[in-house]
Amino acid sequence: MNWRHDLELFHAAVTEPEPPEALDWATDVVGLDAAGCVGVYRRAYRTRLVDTLRDVFPRVADLLGDDFDAVAGAWVQAHPPRVRSLLHLGADFPAVLAPGARDLALLDDARRRVFDAPDDRPLTASELAALPPEAWPGLALGRVRASAVIEVEHAVCDWETGQPLEPHAATVLVWRQGNTALVHHRPLSAIEATFVAGLDAGEVLAEVAERVAEAVPVEPLGPLTAALRRAVAEGWLLLRV
Repeated sequence: MNWRHDLELFHAAVTEPEPPEALDWATDVVGLDAAGCVGVYRRAYRTRLVDTLRDVFPRVADLLGDDFDAVAGAWVQAHPPRVRSLLHLGADFPAVLAPGARDLALLDDARRRVFDAPDDRPLTASELAALPPEAWPGLALGRVRASAVIEVEHAVCDWETGQPLEPHAATVLVWRQGNTALVHHRPLSAIEATFVAGLDAGEVLAEVAERVAEAVPVEPLGPLTAALRRAVAEGWLLLRV
């Protein structure tokens, strides 16, 4: 008996979009032939994957209602997992959805990734206030790893209530509060979005200020200071070493 070969055949029969034609290795049970036995496992496998997508994309599932199983099932059929962990299942799922559902899927996925991201100790207001004035232009700030930025085209909902937060295209920040399980999200203002883009580009604070001044037709110091204070208060900013 070549158990490794049989195991590979069984895995292919259960997980591949089209099972192998030769199923002689499968054992018949009462009332089911070999193909029927394999079919039980195939259906259970796909049901588990669809249920996982439902857990990962709860707001999308609410939006699509009874259609979710069909959409998720078709996606699973075309994109079977290639690794053992289900942690990253559905990373490409938003791409197959209509725009409104796609934005919700991006938000669901970002919240999932942020929840599982490593902890960082965010910068505190007292630490920021203790820095000498001459250090500010060269400050190297960044986002904690438990944060994400997504671009949406349509309304973004409040994840808890389902009520829309923003009626048009927006940059949305998602972050986890410290080492807790509390995940938040909100749309960014134009100045905040430019501020975050500068941080993500690795710019120091003086360079971020120049970016804001070029992008937004206002004197940047006041709005940039307000964005900095809010970022520290919300707990998603850190001092890069």
